[in-house]
Amino acid sequence: MEIDIVEQQYLLAQTHVNAPDSAVIEWDKICEALNKALSYNPNHHASLCLLGFIHAEYLRNFKKAFACFDHVITLDPNYALVYELYAEYLVLCNRLEKAEKLIQFALNIKEINTSRIYWSKAVLEEKNMDYDKSIFNIKMSKMHCSDNDWYEFLDREEHRLEEKIAMTSGDDDNDENRDSINVKKVNFSVIKNIK
Repeated sequence: MEIDIVEQQYLLAQTHVNAPDSAVIEWDKICEALNKALSYNPNHHASLCLLGFIHAEYLRNFKKAFACFDHVITLDPNYALVYELYAEYLVLCNRLEKAEKLIQFALNIKEINTSRIYWSKAVLEEKNMDYDKSIFNIKMSKMHCSDNDWYEFLDREEHRLEEKIAMTSGDDDNDENRDSINVKKVNFSVIKNIK
């Protein structure tokens, strides 16, 4: 089995996007390779996902990115990669209701990177300020993780959320203490009597 021209162009573009030194991204080569891939096959799922990723991550044009992702889902509702990208960017753009539905559907796809989907769900819950659910989803992500770097990242995120919980629960106590201290400190009648 050989790799066709569309796959070759997609891989060329993907290689340039994932170059080790991201400061030296060769956009002309990426665009040329993606344009060739999509001219040979305008419905090539991986190329459309990469194009959507570029629109979202580098150009911050979420409308075009979401159009690419929607097109892939229309072509193949079980294409796993699109859900990982789409969920992440929907959450980033605060389209939480749509992200929740997408994540629920994605968790039923056999080929999905379950760890990444649970990560997106954790971020979604954090944006909803439900930190306990967020930590639960990070733990689920860790259970499905098979990458040491990703696992260490998830550990750091879990710790960050635990600190956030401690900070927010501690703020309530501190507010009460600050109020009682301020009331005690600001007693103007005592100041008038001293004069």
